[in-house]
Amino acid sequence: MAEQLVEAMASKWNPAKYRDEYRQDIMKIVEQKVESGKTKVVESTKPSARAPQRGKVIDIMHLLRQSVKQAGKKTEPARQRKAG
Repeated sequence: MAEQLVEAMASKWNPAKYRDEYRQDIMKIVEQKVESGKTKVVESTKPSARAPQRGKVIDIMHLLRQSVKQAGKKTEPARQRKAG
């Protein structure tokens, strides 16, 4: 029944049927601010002018391998008990 509902509601994609109302609303606000003179020039920040990124790089694969090894060590005694 669900498949029939989806098939009945499905139609060929027609992008002309849709418009970006959010973008239109934002552009309308921008135009109003420009016309009212309530704007100021903002210099763009170039990538070289940004503050250098700081932080420690962590090798996630190394940590994952360690975690798998530790998990394996915890389960080994249980395996030996079952076999014995």
